[in-house]
Amino acid sequence: MMKKLKQQQRRLQQRCKVRAPVDRRRVLRGIRHPLGTYTAPDEIAACISFYWGPVFDSKPIFEASAKVYIEKLTKHVVLSNFPPSKRMIEKQLSLVHHSGPGPDLLPCAAWQRAPMAVDILDEVMVWIL
Repeated sequence: MMKKLKQQQRRLQQRCKVRAPVDRRRVLRGIRHPLGTYTAPDEIAACISFYWGPVFDSKPIFEASAKVYIEKLTKHVVLSNFPPSKRMIEKQLSLVHHSGPGPDLLPCAAWQRAPMAVDILDEVMVWIL
């Protein structure tokens, strides 16, 4: 029974090595092209550049289309309520769901439970601006 399990395990490991050759390193030794096979590093680089060049080349930008695209994907921000009042900060804190830590490494739940959170965030906002 154990011998059979070990054989199955060995076969599985061999299959994994074939499908994911981690211990092997692949090296590009040449490129076949209708005009010939290129093996020199500068020839290989030239072939790759010729093939992929049009993909990464600069393209024309149509400003009218770009403006339409930007209008679809962006929101207009009204700055009349800027900087936000303490009441707005409090409302925003109540609307936010629990989340992972932000740049300050504190999760939103910590800010929601802190008694002085609104005052602290208001002072930070004033300091930043």
